[in-house]
Amino acid sequence: MSLVFPMYVAGAQGASGSTTVIPGGSSGRGSHQLACVAECPRKWMLRYIRRMVPAGEPSFRLIGTLVHLELSYWYAERMKETPKWFYATPVDEALAVAGSGQPDQIELCRQVCAQYTETYSNEPWEPLFVEKEFRARVGDLDPDGPDATLDDEIVTGRMDLVVKTRVGTQEYVYIVDHKCTGGGWNKDKLPRWTDENEYRVPWQSMIYLHLLRHHLKGTGQHVEGFIINRVKRTRNQYGKFDFDRHVLKIPTEPYNRVPRTVRELVAEERAVKRGLERGEMPRANFFNCFGRWGPCDYTHLCCASDENQRAALLGLPVPVLQGLTPEEQEVQRLFYPPQTYTTRK
Repeated sequence: MSLVFPMYVAGAQGASGSTTVIPGGSSGRGSHQLACVAECPRKWMLRYIRRMVPAGEPSFRLIGTLVHLELSYWYAERMKETPKWFYATPVDEALAVAGSGQPDQIELCRQVCAQYTETYSNEPWEPLFVEKEFRARVGDLDPDGPDATLDDEIVTGRMDLVVKTRVGTQEYVYIVDHKCTGGGWNKDKLPRWTDENEYRVPWQSMIYLHLLRHHLKGTGQHVEGFIINRVKRTRNQYGKFDFDRHVLKIPTEPYNRVPRTVRELVAEERAVKRGLERGEMPRANFFNCFGRWGPCDYTHLCCASDENQRAALLGLPVPVLQGLTPEEQEVQRLFYPPQTYTTRK
């Protein structure tokens, strides 16, 4: 049976409708979205066109979200010109909204960040941008590339932090990306840093460097590189968290190739959209259903046995229940899973 997901999307439940302003969030067309269309066109459609997200968030993801959020407030307060979102919503309110129903995770976040801010209270970083989205045309990043109709397409990147620091008499600008992790093999410290790790060819970092260098072109500010700012979310045997920082070694050839890859991925997005307009279901790359962090968010939907089960996953009326008495419906619901997905703004 074909998977006709679009028929269910219109009735999926939306977000809470809260007017609370929280910094960050997904970028307009960022590195994750571009990578997703190559990873699995169907996943890309569900996440970025239908805007479906899991109704619940695993605790290890939530604590990372909360730590990013609180650090954004800490750095924003230290900027020469504080961003508007800083005043729109107090940090406590932002944490309460982002961590709704998970007070233990909010408390853990406060403890992690309290030790972090104490550790780095005298750091030489001057925050220039916090949770700011940078934008560029495909044609600006990849001039003279094939298919000029793609030149005006916009690529974006929302960066955790951009700082200026001084080395001797020279000032440098760095992009900083916060990474929250559970710790290393010995449980006391972060995993040992090596050059042969997941950041060996850092796709997101390379796009961000292109975007920021384009943004600062002609300003006299030199974007030196990209820093991974690691935060350990679990305590060691002494009740302490662990932090460290590393400047990435950006490989020259992949970095130079990124703008053309961006153009190619934007072209692939366009092809999937045109297929959807013709009523075609995007291809599912089933070899990517299980990754580093476990199964894809949409595995349940792809593996649903029939339309009734898919409707139940989306929180919609299950067709087979229509026409049954309330008692019969209650019995039938035992065979269908609870709502698993919702839509985001």
